[in-house]
Amino acid sequence: MQIGNPDVFLESITIAMACNKVLRKRFLQPDNIGLIPTGGYTYNKNYSKKAMMWLLHMEETDEVKIMHGREYKEPELPQFSLNGYCPETRTI
Repeated sequence: MQIGNPDVFLESITIAMACNKVLRKRFLQPDNIGLIPTGGYTYNKNYSKKAMMWLLHMEETDEVKIMHGREYKEPELPQFSLNGYCPETRTI
């Protein structure tokens, strides 16, 4: 709000719209297009909350350690991201 000083009630309905307006007003040069790099800015993968809750539940139920998120990559398939992997049972 302090940087771009958008009039939220007139120019935007959501916080995301206000942030976008500030970006366009203050940081993008005229007649340019902002492009998102391939893979995003940080290469973070988003996982659903339900999937993470289920993996944590399965850890407790089966009494095993499940690596999830960015903790494990399958060497044979480096281009794929796994939601979870259990080294004890070799289950993906």
